[in-house]
Amino acid sequence: MVNQYIIVAVAGISTVAVIAAAYVVMSRLCGKEPAETPESARAHKETPEERFVREWTAAFMESARTFNGLYQGLQRVVDGKAKKPEKVLREWCARTRYKWEQQPASQLCEELIVPLLGGGDREAFAKWSGMLLEAAAAAGIARGAQGSLKLTEDNVNDFTDWEGETLYVEDEVEVLFPAWYQNGVLLEQGSCRKEEEV
Repeated sequence: MVNQYIIVAVAGISTVAVIAAAYVVMSRLCGKEPAETPESARAHKETPEERFVREWTAAFMESARTFNGLYQGLQRVVDGKAKKPEKVLREWCARTRYKWEQQPASQLCEELIVPLLGGGDREAFAKWSGMLLEAAAAAGIARGAQGSLKLTEDNVNDFTDWEGETLYVEDEVEVLFPAWYQNGVLLEQGSCRKEEEV
């Protein structure tokens, strides 16, 4: 009697294994991948860049305002227009250290960006600035309008005038540096210049 239970139990386990294997085969044949298992997750080793973007996305979700005034600077580094790209990244790392000391975002800056400072490698500065902007985009941070626009009640406070003049609704302006937003909420003011009235 005991032997019969053992045989039935072994047969039941084998049946479950066969069904699981058949599901995997059928899923692949139908073009659908089965859900990721812990084994398959371990098989994909995260690159330093992927980890950097993941950790920085989380940091931006927690406190994007920590970097107010530096988003446009990062964009200028990426575009090759920053006069002192090292200065932008040095300030970025200093704020990171202050806000998240001994946490992943800060540790990644120490490992990947700080060693570049002092070397003047513009290509490397652009790479990591681009990755920070990629993480920012994943956290809902986006650059606002560029070019010419008419100020409205909704955006008049999103800009400061280049020459310090007061801006009013209905002013026609040229955006020099766009504003930055997180999920539609102003994060960093832009800069503009009033267009000459003809």
